[in-house]
Amino acid sequence: MPVSEVRDGMRGYGLTVFSGTKIDTFRVEVLAVLRHDGGPGDVIIAHVSGGPLEETGVAQGMSGSPVYIDGKIVGAVAGTSTFTKIPLAGITPIEYMVSIPSRPMARPGPERYTWGPVLFPELGTPEKPNRSASSSAYPLRLPSSWATSPALAQAAGAEMVPIETPISVTGADPRTFRYLEDTFAPYHLRMVQGGAMGADSLSGVKLEPGASLGVTFAQGDISMVGVGTVTWMDSDTLVAFGHPMFFKGQVDFPLSLAYVHFLWPSQYISYKVTSAGPVVGSLRQDRSFGVAGVLNEVPEMLPVEVKINGGPRPHTIRYEVVRDVDIGPQLVTYGVFASLYDLEALSIPSSVEITQTIEIEGHEPIRRKNFYTDFGGLADAAMSGVRPIQLLVRNPFEPVHITRVAYDIQFREKIDAAFITGLEIPRRVVRPGEPLIVKTRFQTYLGEQFERTTELPIAQDTPDGIYLLRVGDASSAQQWTVGRAPGRFVPDNLDQLIRMLNYEERNDHLTLEIVNKELGMTVDDQVLPSLPNTMFQVMRHAVPGGRIGPVLGNPIVRTQVPMGLYVLGNQEITVAIYKLARPR
Repeated sequence: MPVSEVRDGMRGYGLTVFSGTKIDTFRVEVLAVLRHDGGPGDVIIAHVSGGPLEETGVAQGMSGSPVYIDGKIVGAVAGTSTFTKIPLAGITPIEYMVSIPSRPMARPGPERYTWGPVLFPELGTPEKPNRSASSSAYPLRLPSSWATSPALAQAAGAEMVPIETPISVTGADPRTFRYLEDTFAPYHLRMVQGGAMGADSLSGVKLEPGASLGVTFAQGDISMVGVGTVTWMDSDTLVAFGHPMFFKGQVDFPLSLAYVHFLWPSQYISYKVTSAGPVVGSLRQDRSFGVAGVLNEVPEMLPVEVKINGGPRPHTIRYEVVRDVDIGPQLVTYGVFASLYDLEALSIPSSVEITQTIEIEGHEPIRRKNFYTDFGGLADAAMSGVRPIQLLVRNPFEPVHITRVAYDIQFREKIDAAFITGLEIPRRVVRPGEPLIVKTRFQTYLGEQFERTTELPIAQDTPDGIYLLRVGDASSAQQWTVGRAPGRFVPDNLDQLIRMLNYEERNDHLTLEIVNKELGMTVDDQVLPSLPNTMFQVMRHAVPGGRIGPVLGNPIVRTQVPMGLYVLGNQEITVAIYKLARPR
C-alpha cells in the first residue's frame, strides 16, 4: 500500500520476533502521516500494542518489522521516541525501501576505499564522524514544529529518531564496550551484552518478513552482531531496518540468522537480547530508508589471533572481523583491548610487550614490537595497532588485501618504568678516535636510583667542533629522526608505506646520539648531509619536483641501549671534539 493511501485511524498488524525464532504479531493503529514536503520522505506515526509492547514499548531490534494494513505491506517500524507514555513507532513507507535493491547489489570494488594523502609518522587517525551530521542523515527526524497535535507532541517529545540497532557482543566483558562507543554511537548503534544459545536453536530457521536478521561484525571467540528485522523479500534479495546502519552506500557486510532470548525492558528504551547465528548472505546496500542484501553470498572476513603469554591465565583467542575501512581496524584491536581487560591489565600495575604482525598478500609483512607499562598507558597499547591497519586499507597507492593479523602479548604484573634524571660526561672534550663516556642517571617508578654507562665511539676522521649529545626515550628519538628529515616519511608507493610502518622506536630503549649543527637536505627519500649554504640554496631552487626539505643536523654517532624498562624523559649537553685535546 503506498503511503498516499494511508489515513489516520487505519488499523493493521506488524511482524517481529519477541522470543526465540517464532514470528509474532502486534497491533498497529495509524495516528498520523507526516508529509515531508521537500524533505527526505514521509513518515507514518502509529500506536503499537500487543505482546510485551505495553510493558517494553518499541524495542531496539525491532527495526524493519513489517507493518500490514488490509493485507498489504505498508512499511517498516524504524523510529521511536524515548520516555513515551504509549508505545509509538515511526514507520518508513515500503515504497521507499523496495527501491534500494535497484542500486548495484554486487560486491563493491576496492577502489572505493582509498584515502590520502599519507603522512608519517604523526598521522593521527581519520576524523571521527560528526554526530549531528550523521544524525541529520536519517529521514525520521521529527521537529516539534511538525507535531501539530498536542497529544502527539506530548507522547513523542520534541522528535522521533531512528531506533538504535543493538550490537550484541559475546566473548568480552561489557565494561570493554566503551572502546567502541566512539565508533558506533554516531550511527545509532548501541553495544549490549549478547546471550548464548543451544546448537540446534536455529535449526530449520530461514529468513522471511518478520524474522530476526543479524549483520555480523565479528565472529569466533568474540562475536559481534547488529540485530534488526527483515521487512520484505523477493527470492534471494531482502530489505530490512527502515533506516541506515552507517549510511555507507554500497557495502559488503555478512548477514546472519539471529536468536532472540528475551526483551530487556527499560523506561528509557528496551532492547532484544540476542545471539548471532550462521552467516547466510551479504549486506550490499546501506541507504537512507533501509538496508538491502542478498542470500547465499558470504563475504570474506579478516582472521585475527591474540596470544596471551604470562599472567595468571595464558590463552589464545581467535576471531574474524568484517573487512571495512571505517570499523574494521577498531574491531581488530578490540580483541587486544578485551584480552588486556580480562587480565586486569587495565586496572592493576602491569607491563606488556606487544608484537603485532600484519600479513599482506604480495608484500612484506608489517611487524611492530614494543613495550608498554602503566606510564605508557596500556589502553593506548591496545589501540596502538589501529593506525597501521587504517593506513594500509586507506592507502592511495593500490588495493591491499590483508590476509591475517596476529598479536603476541607478554604480560607481567608490575610496573617497569624509569625516568631519566641526569646526564654526566667525565670528559667534555675528547679527541677523534677516542670514545665519549656517557653516564645516564635514572630513577625507577618506586624511587630506586641507578646509573647506566655507555661508550660512544668517535670516528678518527671526525672534524673538530662543538656537537650536541642527546639522550632520550622513544618519543624523543622519533621526534629527532622525523624532525631531521621529514621528507623521508612521506611515501610514494605501498612498499615505502610498509617500510615506514615497520619503523617504530621502542619504549624500553635508551637512544643516545651525537649531532653536528650543519645544514643538510632531503630530496625524496635521500638525505644529503652537511651541505655548504651555497649548495643548499642552489639545490633548493634547482629541484622542480618531489619532496625537498632541510635536514637539521646530522648524527655522527647514534646507538640504542635495551633497558628492560619503559624509559621516560630526555637530556642534552654540548661536547667538544678536537684533535689537539688532551689524550685519554
